[in-house]
Amino acid sequence: MFIPGFLISIATFPGVVVHELAHVAFCKFTDTRILKVCYFRVGNPAGYVIHEQPSTVWRHILIGVGPFFVNTFLGFMLGIIAIPMHMDLGHPTPPQLLLLWLGVSIAMHSFPSTGDARSIWHAVWSKGTPISARLIGSPLVVVIFAGAFGSILWLDALYGLGVVGAAGALQKASRRDYAATPTTRPPSQLDFDPATAVPVEDTAAVRQPTADPSLAVDDARWGTRRCEDVSLQAPFPFQRDPNMFADVPQLTSILSRYDVYTGHTAAGTCYVTVSRLVYRPSTTTNLDGAVEGAARGATNGVPGDATPDYKSVHTRVDGMDARRATWHGSASGHEFTADGLFVLRDHTLWQVQVIHTPASPKSDVERILSSVHINPSFTQ
Repeated sequence: MFIPGFLISIATFPGVVVHELAHVAFCKFTDTRILKVCYFRVGNPAGYVIHEQPSTVWRHILIGVGPFFVNTFLGFMLGIIAIPMHMDLGHPTPPQLLLLWLGVSIAMHSFPSTGDARSIWHAVWSKGTPISARLIGSPLVVVIFAGAFGSILWLDALYGLGVVGAAGALQKASRRDYAATPTTRPPSQLDFDPATAVPVEDTAAVRQPTADPSLAVDDARWGTRRCEDVSLQAPFPFQRDPNMFADVPQLTSILSRYDVYTGHTAAGTCYVTVSRLVYRPSTTTNLDGAVEGAARGATNGVPGDATPDYKSVHTRVDGMDARRATWHGSASGHEFTADGLFVLRDHTLWQVQVIHTPASPKSDVERILSSVHINPSFTQ
């Protein structure tokens, strides 16, 4: 698809402005006098800087390629700032969209222009230029012209998207202690053993997953269960667990309250935890961090799943921002699935996690999670 260059320049004018500012900055850095500057205009070129002849060819090259480093760096930093503001890119916020547009616009104007290339070419092939400058400057000019040709194939736009995307990938890789670092139960205390499909304390019972009659849709044991301010439909009762994190300084420093309720089927093919985490005001809360923390905690509780592959979608529960997530794991050749619902309001995070084997009907797992309600009269 062909789009006139001046329209692209108008749509991405911040990148043009930053490109010329980079030239100006490197002129000042190399003590090169500036004669005239145009930061943006509707025309070709969209911006330019006219300066005196630099004192050395190296300074000339530096002025020419300066925008590559400045625009790339600023585009990358804008991507880092923008993406954590709302990690669900399927539902971006207006501030996030603004910063992403700025990041891509600036990064895609990183490449030196053909005018920069011609200026460098004349500098490196002028009389008295060192051979080292020619060996470096000549291939550089070829690369610049190749980049200019590649812009016809949207290479510059792909580069801009790549820079901002790399910033997002770095953010995700480095995200470790966001709001839901604690999981509903620590891996060492996980009572669900997918290799045997029964609770750990009942390992002498059924050793292989079988159909679980307690999850039958018409089972009379289905009813509304309340766990503090969370209510849901389930075929078994819940018991409150002791606060296993009371003596963990890393968690008591960020949590002011932590409640956990657990329940499971008689055959152990389905294990449900309901938790409420109240964070201290100084702690940053983040729903997407909650999902990642829960996925890592659940799969790290069994061997071989240190980096879980999970899916998360945006939803709402009783008017509050929420996420539905699913991840898979295996242990000793047996598969299990974890489905979770995560709800955030101010500094309170609710998590409902259903860990189940293939013997648990998916419709009943869905029935548990879709029935979750949070009673505002109980929230803090």
